[in-house]
Amino acid sequence: MALSESDLSIAASRLAVEIFVQTGTTAHSSSADLKEAVREIDTTMDKLPAALNSGLTVKQNFLADLPEPFKSNATNAEKAFALMAWALKETGVI
Repeated sequence: MALSESDLSIAASRLAVEIFVQTGTTAHSSSADLKEAVREIDTTMDKLPAALNSGLTVKQNFLADLPEPFKSNATNAEKAFALMAWALKETGVI
């Protein structure tokens, strides 16, 4: 089931804290971009069974479906934190 708009906002806020605030890094993506990244992760996770049948790995699906400009601007670590923020919200931790 897709995360609600509120859930997406909470996860995007957590992502911003992890990749910008705690590291002191200058933001390269807006909060709307971060929210869209979490939304695409959520969408990707919901479609994985069909995607895996086409021969793509989970990692390939995850990386391919990230939206721009986050996809191009984020480091691999920041992309991992986006996945973490989604997972924390999906499981009710945040």
